[in-house]
Amino acid sequence: MVAAVSYGLSEIEHIQIAVTEFNQFAPRFERRNYTIELHPTASLNSQILTVKATDPDPAPHNAEIYYRMDQNSTSKYFSLDSLTGKLHLIQSINETTPSIHFGIFAEDGGSPKRWDYVPVNVLLKSISAPLNVTISNITFSSAVVCWSAPEYGLASDYVLIHNPKGSTNQSVFNVTSSHDTSVCENLTNLTGDTDYELQIYAWNSKDTGQKTDIYTFHSEENWCHRNVCNTGICIPLHHEPRYECECSEGFYGSKCEYFNPCSQSPCRNSGKCLNTTHNEYVCVCADDYSGPNCGSYNPCLRKNPCQNGGTCEMTTNNTYICICAEGYYGRKCKYRDLCLPSPCLNGGTCEHTSDTTLSCICPTGFTGSLCEEEVDECASNPCSTGSTCASHKGNFTCICPSGFSGQKCDLAAQCPSDRTDTEKGLFYWNATKHGSKAVVKCSFGALDSTTEDQFAYRFCSLNNGSAVWGPVNASQCKGKGFVFADELAEELHNLTQDSSAINLETLEAAAQGIETIANYAKQDKKIAQGMVQIISNVMDAEELIEKDEDGTFSENMLDIVDDFASNVELKPGESLSVAAENLLIQSVEWHPEIDETLSVEEYDDHLQFEAPTDKGFLEIEEKDQTHDNESVSESKTTTLLPSSKPKFPMMQVFVPKEALQEAHRQLERSVRVKFVVYYNDNLFQSKLSSRSETSSKSKTKVPENREKDGASTGDNYELEIRAPVLQISVGNVSLKNLDKPLIYILPMVTKRTPTCVYWNERERLWSADGLKTNHTMDKVICESSHMTAFSILLDLTPQADKDEMHEVILSIISYAGSVLSIIGLSLTII
Repeated sequence: MVAAVSYGLSEIEHIQIAVTEFNQFAPRFERRNYTIELHPTASLNSQILTVKATDPDPAPHNAEIYYRMDQNSTSKYFSLDSLTGKLHLIQSINETTPSIHFGIFAEDGGSPKRWDYVPVNVLLKSISAPLNVTISNITFSSAVVCWSAPEYGLASDYVLIHNPKGSTNQSVFNVTSSHDTSVCENLTNLTGDTDYELQIYAWNSKDTGQKTDIYTFHSEENWCHRNVCNTGICIPLHHEPRYECECSEGFYGSKCEYFNPCSQSPCRNSGKCLNTTHNEYVCVCADDYSGPNCGSYNPCLRKNPCQNGGTCEMTTNNTYICICAEGYYGRKCKYRDLCLPSPCLNGGTCEHTSDTTLSCICPTGFTGSLCEEEVDECASNPCSTGSTCASHKGNFTCICPSGFSGQKCDLAAQCPSDRTDTEKGLFYWNATKHGSKAVVKCSFGALDSTTEDQFAYRFCSLNNGSAVWGPVNASQCKGKGFVFADELAEELHNLTQDSSAINLETLEAAAQGIETIANYAKQDKKIAQGMVQIISNVMDAEELIEKDEDGTFSENMLDIVDDFASNVELKPGESLSVAAENLLIQSVEWHPEIDETLSVEEYDDHLQFEAPTDKGFLEIEEKDQTHDNESVSESKTTTLLPSSKPKFPMMQVFVPKEALQEAHRQLERSVRVKFVVYYNDNLFQSKLSSRSETSSKSKTKVPENREKDGASTGDNYELEIRAPVLQISVGNVSLKNLDKPLIYILPMVTKRTPTCVYWNERERLWSADGLKTNHTMDKVICESSHMTAFSILLDLTPQADKDEMHEVILSIISYAGSVLSIIGLSLTII
């Protein structure tokens, strides 16, 4: 109720509010579009289409559907029944286009109101639909379709489409009309007992005509599909009785339902077969034969074949048996049985072996031809494992030692099957006799897969007469940590293999992961290869490593590499080489008394190490650049090597045996020789820092004598060299004043004069003391008479004045870290 009051006057109005259910669903047309074919002369007020939509709302008023047309310039030709969805033509169509389009809405009666929309395409055809379509002479496989020419338009040919109802597999035929007023076509290859749909339209070179309505017909049933002929062959007929049967041999009847068993000649021995009815027969047998199939022959009717008073009886398989009199045996009772009465003693069993001999089967405890002798049961030593035998009549007893049981003491006490869960994995042990060793495979693999000892084992021993298990020995097996380290190495490799995708978080995760797997890498070659590959990957992330201002990441990586090379498990005479794109590690456990095949060449007076890299010479690009108001002129003075990503040539290091022997003398054991090559210097942080301080790309001023080479004074000189860093050490000892030098060879072609230097850590200067440089056309050879506990690194610098050399070297070569017993070599072009 609503009340209105104004100036003392009032009025009341009653309002009825109906509460309805919420309208959940919109109507949905059964089809997403409709297409109509019309001829312009179609009859007015004729129904040309029915659209239908459904609404799943449970409330009836929400599911009520009302139809309306989209109002446009073409919808004026039609009227739509809003309740039934029937569309009628109400006005002659006068359009020049071959088709017109409009849409139809379906709205429900719910709240909120919901709707759906479907487009309607009307195709205007110049050829009307064929007339007077008839379907006749319908059989299970064929039918005759006839029709008359369209009322409007010239038909050159016709297209006939038919398919089983509900199937999308249509058969399409083109029918040539010869401009006849009536056309017939025979449909073949139909399926029996099937509903078919059929449409026809005419066409000419200019247009395809309007399709007829869909006609339906039903093919007759193919009686042969009912298997009416049983085992015979069914031949379908187009007249009654609609089929004919060709029966197989032995069968007869209209449906081959009867069988004559005489067709299989069941009567034997010249017997005659008579067919009495379906599947039944009788045999008329010849003389001396009987049975259902005349197969029985009675040999006992003639002279008795049984001897010595035996009785002849015929069996069911046309043979006979002789029932012998007592004391005789044999097929015809020919032989006498010598076991009657039995001559065997002490309960022996008599068996006749021939008509003149017999044998006695003696019971336990007796022997002899007639079982007349008693047997010593202990004579055959039946008791095992050193037990004592006591003989009895027909039996014996074994007195077993501790740990054995059974009648013959042959059952050893066993440790029961067991399961042990250790850090090396879960092991299942089978029941094992005492005094034996049980062996199972390592759960996570062996530490050394090349040896035969890839198992865990434990002993079963005897304790107070009982078998007990000893402790598990899994020293040659990997632990659970190896599996985790292997999986972590694989994950880190996938994480870092694209250097462009590495960020600070990735770098930190890689550092932590490498530290985690480092100890496992010393014992597992696969994990070692994974660790080296990960370090090689992160060595490409130059910009991120530069952001590690305190050098913690670089120092950790160098320490891990040196720790691995120093402590990877090697026996005297063994060697190991692990390589990746940016890193090579070779470790040799050298001993003068062991002559083993190493991964390096060993000669009488030296060891030879090689860095396996691409063939060629060290690439050196030197450019002179002049900057003038953003213009740059460039002249290339020297360019050598392939155009692919720079790799470095085969670098060789010759370690004199003198150094190895001196180290062996000081250590009094085998000597660990380590050879490491870093193919870029990104892990050497002080070098990166000095490069940035000197300005980008390490630009220095050209010395005065540079003018002789064609460069004007004041020109800037840019060096683009990224050299490898070599490190080698012999044990953890300091070696000086060697009689035979340590030799380094680096293939390089340059017009400049190279000098070999090493890094003096105490004075932080590059020094050539104790070094000798030889330069051929394509090699630089460095000889060193001493070894120190500090790094000597390999790199190249451009020519510069003596006072400027130290600054240039610092801008290019970084300190490798205090790595015990590391000796590197640096080549500097001065």
